Amino acid sequence: MTEGDEPKMGSTVVRGEVEATVMFTGKDSFFGKTAAMLSGPEETSNLQKLLIKIMGILVVLSVSLSFL
Repeated sequence: MTEGDEPKMGSTVVRGEVEATVMFTGKDSFFGKTAAMLSGPEETSNLQKLLIKIMGILVVLSVSLSFL
C-alpha cells in the first residue's frame, strides 16, 4: 500500500505493519451504504422480471412433460 490508499474493512497486511486512521463507521462506511441501498424499496429489475418469466415457462414445460 502507498500513502493515500483507502483500505476497506477486512484488509490484511501481508508483511510489516501499517498505521491507519478510521475514516467512516456504521452507515457512513462503504458497507453501510451498500446495506442501506439493499434495504431500500423493493423494486423488481428488468432482469428479475425476465428470469421470472423464463422460470415460469420452464416450470410449465417440465410439468407438461412429466404428465406425458
